[in-house]
This record gives sequence, structure tokens and C-alpha cells, in this order.
Amino acid sequence: MSHKAPRKSIAKKKLPLPETPTPEIKTEAPPRKTFLGSRSLLCLSLFLALSCLTVYYNALSNDFVWDDRPLILTDRMIRDLHNVPQAFKRDFFDFTEEEDIKYGYFRPIVTISYMLDYTIWQENPFGFHLTNLILHIACTIFLFFIFIMLGVPRPVAFLGSLIFGVHPIHTESVAWISGRTDVLCCFFLLPALGCYIAYRNHSLPRTQPIMPRLCYFLSLIFYSLSLLSKEMGLVLIPILLVMEWLYFNKPAEAFRQGRIKRITPYLLLTAGYLSWHSMEVSRFSANRLKLDMLNLYPTILTAFKAFLLYVFKLLLPIQLSAYIKLPMLTGTAQAEGFFYFLVFAALCYIFIVAARHKALIGLSGGLFLVSMAPLLNIMRITSPVDMGFTMAERFMYIPSSWFILSMAITLNWGNELILKRYPSYSKLTVLLVAVMIGALGYRTILRNRDWRDDGTLFNAELAAHNESALIHSNLGKFYARQGKYEKALSQLKSALRLSPDTIGVLNNMGQILVDIGRFNEAIPYLKRAIELDPSKHQLHNNYGLAMAGLGHYREALKAYKIAQSIRPTSAQIYNNMGVAFKKLGDFQNALNSYQRAIKYDKYYAAPHKNLAILYMINLKKPGLALQSLHKSLQLDPGQPEAPSMKKLIKKLASP
Repeated sequence: MSHKAPRKSIAKKKLPLPETPTPEIKTEAPPRKTFLGSRSLLCLSLFLALSCLTVYYNALSNDFVWDDRPLILTDRMIRDLHNVPQAFKRDFFDFTEEEDIKYGYFRPIVTISYMLDYTIWQENPFGFHLTNLILHIACTIFLFFIFIMLGVPRPVAFLGSLIFGVHPIHTESVAWISGRTDVLCCFFLLPALGCYIAYRNHSLPRTQPIMPRLCYFLSLIFYSLSLLSKEMGLVLIPILLVMEWLYFNKPAEAFRQGRIKRITPYLLLTAGYLSWHSMEVSRFSANRLKLDMLNLYPTILTAFKAFLLYVFKLLLPIQLSAYIKLPMLTGTAQAEGFFYFLVFAALCYIFIVAARHKALIGLSGGLFLVSMAPLLNIMRITSPVDMGFTMAERFMYIPSSWFILSMAITLNWGNELILKRYPSYSKLTVLLVAVMIGALGYRTILRNRDWRDDGTLFNAELAAHNESALIHSNLGKFYARQGKYEKALSQLKSALRLSPDTIGVLNNMGQILVDIGRFNEAIPYLKRAIELDPSKHQLHNNYGLAMAGLGHYREALKAYKIAQSIRPTSAQIYNNMGVAFKKLGDFQNALNSYQRAIKYDKYYAAPHKNLAILYMINLKKPGLALQSLHKSLQLDPGQPEAPSMKKLIKKLASP
């Protein structure tokens, strides 16, 4: 048996290569990327700002309109920044003399923003409109960054935020000063959401553990500010829950535990907010947020119709209105409600199907639905009775952002499908998008004109809602301020024909008749209003003015005392009581009444003027009269009696 000798493996010995000097190559460090991308974000943000400025520029010349008067012009508390703490202890409408418009709203941040505007601009509406526009621009840019943080492609994020910025459904929020509530709420809610996304995305440097915690803390701060701007800020909690479910995609068990831990501080803040609201504000208001179980079923059915109307306004914003009348679906009309429910269900199904192809459509659709929840009136939103189901275009400011995002994603998706088949159509799709943006912007510019002043707005609304007693009444008040009393009375009579027992209209009719000296005609309207609701202090006050106009000062004092018992801190009532006491020769009570009027409202000029007359003619104290005249003119230099008061000051000051 032979054995083969093992073959010797011959390994090739590698010879070392001669070392050759290599030249040093100096490479520049790659440009450092910012948190959200390249510098082009700045250019896109500037374009968004210029677009918003372009479409809302004509709104800057608008006047104070509708609720702007009680919230700004007659709320003398906003004239002094020292009153900031008081904003946290009162109803949003508390310093108006109209009891019937106290809704139990708690919006101190909005009131403080009015204080800051008044400090800079006084009663110039331009400055207030400028603040609204700046806030809207900021919200549009914030939304752009939020979309990018959610992983939306930059062109789609830009398109969505651009549509949001120029969409005409937002004119009520931007072109109307009182619509600031929704814009300011959004101004804080979006940073709260952005900070939360940054915290959850772990996109912050992990070498600095303080950064995620800081982001989370800032999110809670911004959420608190959004709540103090408007109740709509509450939608952040369901928004975060939807994002935890559809966006962050954690394992089920970890998701449940983490969700509870992360959301709990937001829930605690909400509980504290609602408690403060209930204790400090609701007790000043006759209207309270409540669940109406008797009308719950028709409310839910009507909500489906309202939802579709909102969607229609977003898709085709042609018929825009500050007054949306939607009667409740009751009786046989409930069959109509089932139809709207089926349409709503079909839209939801389409969203679900689309979400299988584009996950971001599912996310934006879910966020849109939860943002719409407060608008369903399950918890009754206070509004004029003749409106039925409460709707307003300004309510859509926050929810519209998510619907518009789904629109932008869908448009981009459709564009991709078209270009795959017809690549040469790329310029055509860009042109169509540009036409759409231009059409939306032009509609916004036209809609801004309707908000120019009360007369323009209410005449425009009257053309579409001639059957509205509220619009006729508001137009009547506008004509009265213009001194067109016959036109004012004509509009109020039209309102009474439509709604004979509307207390506000009866009161407005009586007040205008008192102002023009037709006291006998005013009394029946005021008496009827008092019969319908004797708890309104303004009705008794106006009735007292009518009796005083007829020379019945004792009857007037009886009415004033009833009004004072209902609203013991009304400076207007004490001023009127002082006039009645003076006419009756009771100078001491007149003096006390004027002084109490000044105590309850130190910015009210009328009691200072009346006090000056009392000091000069009846109490023979020219020095005190001179001081009171100076104070009255300082508070209201444009009052009708200002020229004669100045002459009197010169006379009293001369030796």
C-alpha cells in the first residue's frame, strides 16, 4: 500500500511595496444641517409670509366690527396694563354693560393681547388688525414646520401651508379683530404640538438629556397658553392620542404604558383649567357650558349636516357668511339627518381606503376628525337662538389645517399618478395648482371687504339672510351710531316682525327711542322686555332713563335701584342715579352716586363731568369742579361737550 507524500504548499511571499509619499488632501467639513433642513426653509417661510400679507393687506384698513365694540371700545379695563390680573378673574365679556352677551368664556390671553394693542395704538383699528395678521402669518409658518416634522415631503408641506395661509374660510378669524381668539389659540397650540413631536421623535441631541425634557416642558407651557386663549385648545389631547396611535407606532404594551405617562400632565393641566373656569368665571355668567340630554339626538343628526357644510366650505369657499343659520333636524327632518350620516360614513371610508396607500392621509384625516369634535355642539356652544345649530367659519381655523394637509397630499398623489402616465403634463399640473392658489387668494381679498365696517358686513349678510332678526337688529344699531335714526328704527321694526319677543331687539328699540327723546314710545318696548325677563339690569336701567326723560325722577330711581340690585358694580347705573338725585335736589346722594360710579369704573368720563357740574353749581366748590372737568376730558377728549367744557375750564382757571 503506497502512501502519497503530502504536497508541499508553497506560499507566495508578499514583498512589501515601496512607500510612496501621498499628498495631504484637505477636505472641508460637510455643511452642518439644521434641525429641520437646509436654508431654503427660510426662503419658503418668507414666501408664505408674503403670500399671507398680500391677500390680507386690504383688511388692515378695516374698522372695528360687531363684537369688537364691547370687547375693545367699551371695555375700559383694557386701557391699563395694571389690570392684567383682573383678566384671569372675569368673563371674557364681563366689562360690557350688556348682560345678555356674557357667555361664561374664559380667554384672558386674548384680553391681554387687546391691552397690549391698546397701549400702542389706542383706538386705531389698524394696529389691532396688524396683530391679527402677524399671528396668522406665524401660524402658517408654524404649520409648515409641523408638516415637515411629521415627515411630509417639503413641496407638499409647502403647498398645504400655502393653502392654509390664503384660504378664504379664515377671513373671519383674520380680518375680524374679535376672531383673534382662534388664531391666538392656534398660535400656542402648534408650538405645543411641535415640541411634543420633537420630544417623541428623538430628533434632539441625545448627548444632552436636558433637551427632550425641555421640549416636553415647553409643550405643556404652550398648551396652557392655548387653553387660556380659547377653549378650543382642549383638542390637543385627542390630537396627541391619535398621533400616538397612528404615527409613533410603538408596541402595544409599551404604547399603553407610555401613553398614560406622557398624556397625564396634559390631563392634569386640563382639570386645573376647568376648575378655575368653573369657580372664577361661570358664577358671573347666566350662560353655562352644559349637556342638553333632551336635544342630544337631534343635535347629533344635525352635526353630520354641519360637518358636511364645513367640508363643502373648505373645498368650494364661495358662499361665506358670518351668520350661518342651521335649524335643528327634528321630527320628519330627521330622515335627512340619516342621509348626511351615510355621506359622512362614505367620506370616512374613502379616507380609510386612501390611508392604505398614503399613511399620512390616514393621520391627517384622524387629526381632522378629532379637531372637529368640539364643533359638534354636544356641549352646547352659546349663540343667538335663531341660528339653531351653532356654526361659524372661524371655528374651522384649527381643524382646517389637517383637512388642507390631506388635500395637499392627495393632490400630490394624483400628480404623481398623472406624471407616470403623461410625463409631459408636469407644467400643466403646476399651472393648475397656481390657478387654484390664485383663486383662493382672490376670494380672500374680496371677502375682506365685507368686514370693512358694520354697515358693509350686515348689509352683505342681509342680502343672504333677510329673515334674520339678529342681522336687522345689528344693522339698526349701526345706523343709530351714524345718527340715521329713521333707518335704525326701520331695521329694528323689521327685526321685531320676524321675532316679536326677542329681548335684545326690544331693548335696542327702547334705547334708541330714549336717545332721540321719544320717551313715551320707548316705554312699551322696555316694559315688554322686562316682562319677558326681569333679570336683565340693562332693561331696568333704560326704563329708568325713559322715566327720567319724562321728568318722573322718583320712578326712574326705583328702576335704577332694581338694576343696581341685579348688577351692583355697574358704574353706568350709579351715574344715572346721581343725575336723578340731583334733579330731586338730593345733592349728597348725587355726590355719593357719582363717587361710586368712579369707584367701579375709573375710566368712565361721564360721572366726572356730572360731578364737576354738581361741584360748580350746587355745592359751590369751583376747585373740585375744575379737577373733575380736567379728569373727564383726559378720559374722553372726544366727547360732544368737550368744547364747552374747555371754555368752562378757562373761565374757572382765570383769576
